[in-house]
Amino acid sequence: ERIEEIRSQYSKSERNRLATEYGIVKLEAYDMLKWDRHLQTPQDAYHSISEKVRTLLDATFNVFNAVGEIDFIKSWKRIEKPSHWCRMPNPLKHRQSFIFCDMLKLSMLMPFILRRFLKPHHIKSDALNNWSVNLGIKQNSVTSKLCICWAIEAKALKLAFSNTMSENIYQEFQEFLNRERDVLI
Repeated sequence: ERIEEIRSQYSKSERNRLATEYGIVKLEAYDMLKWDRHLQTPQDAYHSISEKVRTLLDATFNVFNAVGEIDFIKSWKRIEKPSHWCRMPNPLKHRQSFIFCDMLKLSMLMPFILRRFLKPHHIKSDALNNWSVNLGIKQNSVTSKLCICWAIEAKALKLAFSNTMSENIYQEFQEFLNRERDVLI
């Protein structure tokens, strides 16, 4: 009689609801989870790390003054990129349209680009003064701290996306993340 009641339903969702209610069909483990798109976002290592890189890129580009932006673009255009990479657009103007793999490629280049051009006069004066005071270092050292931060980020990314993850690699990765946190905080 219950089976006939289930079969007589017009919608599939109603048939499934009755079958579950009568214990004929059991819910899969994931079906019992509730999804709230306002509270939950899917996270995996690739997207989390890429979002962190996007945030660091935004923070870096936002401290450049006009001269810094011009000199960054000059260095960006001159830097050697692997021939099999697709051409990437201007990261200052079009970084919001970058896909995650473009951001990760840019993060590998950032230490080299910054070391080639970055001087204290490329950074907005208020940001330079704040960093100098907060870090307790001379203004000339602020640029090297930013370069170090990007070098640590690039090394951490190399370890995060290595083909194998041994205990030693994991420990080294954790060490780089701790160093990056110390530089950023």
